[in-house]
Amino acid sequence: MKKNRARWVAWVIVLAVLVTVWQHAGQNGCVDVGNQKCPVTGRDVDGKSTYTHQGKRYNLCSTQCQEPFSQDPNRYTQE
Repeated sequence: MKKNRARWVAWVIVLAVLVTVWQHAGQNGCVDVGNQKCPVTGRDVDGKSTYTHQGKRYNLCSTQCQEPFSQDPNRYTQE
């Protein structure tokens, strides 16, 4: 009985993780490119500042990088 309960709990956890990942990837219909360095400055991203370009969400190091990124996104995305 305890083994069945442990399996059930494990499946619930796996399902919850999968749903969370799926929801995060589908936010606003864009895909997070998952960059850890700001394409503008090369610094670590802050986890709050982003810019979406052609359906892809790019992480930035600060809100100050949104303007230069938006002015010429192809310069920073290698597209």
